[in-house]
Amino acid sequence: HLGEKPFRCPACDREFAVASRMMEHQRVHSGERPFPCPTCGKCFTKSSNLIEHQTLHTGQRPFKCADCGVAFAQPSRLARHQRIHTGERPFPCAQCGQAFARSSTLKRHQQIHSGEKGFLCAECGRAFRIASELAQHIRVHNGERPYQCE
Repeated sequence: HLGEKPFRCPACDREFAVASRMMEHQRVHSGERPFPCPTCGKCFTKSSNLIEHQTLHTGQRPFKCADCGVAFAQPSRLARHQRIHTGERPFPCAQCGQAFARSSTLKRHQQIHSGEKGFLCAECGRAFRIASELAQHIRVHNGERPYQCE
């Protein structure tokens, strides 16, 4: 039947129409990545992700932006890039409605609402929302001063 999803993930209750999709999804919970790249060793949960990844090693960039000419090795990267031209922001925040072009930017934004600070300084224990903020803070401890006064 159309729309029927009889296969439920026991870990998170997400439902699937096809058993194989549910089994593929369960790798999210198990951490299993059975598809290694023979070139660099990076492992993937899906064979399609491996195939897309392998285009990075060939140096070929067959997917060209019609608006500006920038070329990409992967169609998903081109699609993501094209949001610059279209202004599309398909990832809205459920709490405040602000929308983002990338899911990773939405996740970082959501930490504002949750107060989550997942990056801890091993030296003093101070917590930061973003990895780059922690990296900048670490300079306090190691005395690094990357910018010169004029």
